[in-house]
Amino acid sequence: MAISDQSLMHNDDVKNFLDEYNEQLKFSFSQSTFYKGFPHCVEDGVTIGPGVLMPEYNEKEHKVYYKPKSHWRVWLMDDDWGNAAVYHEELELKAVDALEKFGKKKLPEKIVAAAEGRRGKPFSKFKFIYAIYKNPNHDPESIRPEDLPYIGFYVLLSGTTGQKGALLEERGRPWFPIVLRINHKYGMTYNTHRTLAAEALTESKITNSLSKAKLNLAHKESDPPLWGPKTMSGKVQRNAGGYTGVNNPERDIIKRLAEHANWPVTDAEMAERELIINDKFFVRFFELLSQEDLPQMTAFQA
Repeated sequence: MAISDQSLMHNDDVKNFLDEYNEQLKFSFSQSTFYKGFPHCVEDGVTIGPGVLMPEYNEKEHKVYYKPKSHWRVWLMDDDWGNAAVYHEELELKAVDALEKFGKKKLPEKIVAAAEGRRGKPFSKFKFIYAIYKNPNHDPESIRPEDLPYIGFYVLLSGTTGQKGALLEERGRPWFPIVLRINHKYGMTYNTHRTLAAEALTESKITNSLSKAKLNLAHKESDPPLWGPKTMSGKVQRNAGGYTGVNNPERDIIKRLAEHANWPVTDAEMAERELIINDKFFVRFFELLSQEDLPQMTAFQA
């Protein structure tokens, strides 16, 4: 943490306060799961879409958990400045977990009965949405939950009769989820550029399809389909050195169904695609095994 008025840094009280604040900030991060969850956030962010870390405070443990969220289950909307302002997340909670989180009074009887094992299964899943919006009545001078910068809503979507769209919880939040969007362009909520993983996966799919077609074509060339008279069915010796006797060589003729194979893809093109894949996924495997003091790294870094 720093201050804009650098002249105040000459004051020892200000310097001591900032030093203590920074120490507390570092300590709080070390006590949280931020460093554990962030690599997963980065992993999601370098594919297609945002990587999201959801900070949640555990009141029992007095600890902040940063939960990585997949962009496939998250919907975002930006404000006029290009910053994420609305967050929707699809959730599936087991009945027992929903009961522990929301309590009996807020949940429909069907979920409570399933959680307690009276009717239904405790591990039956129900669909929810967790939505976060900016608080239009935010008061920076207040510490009351309803005056915090953001408001989170838990909404029950399905799994019960007559309870769709039931609001289960409305609570103020001090933080918005951390959203990572690499190469994010202004005016675009999601980064849709072709990234490292996207390029490699695309080339892999194409190469797999081409390799499968080439293998199929080679099989047809070495063991081609044949056509001939019905009287010769099951009598043709196709093994190496085999002999097939016929009564009339002009009539009893066996021919290839496909005379010539056409392969329009050159070996150079196949090699180029393989090179792209190897370039994305190459890891110095033997180096990683041979050097014990080598720092931990990702495949991309290696």
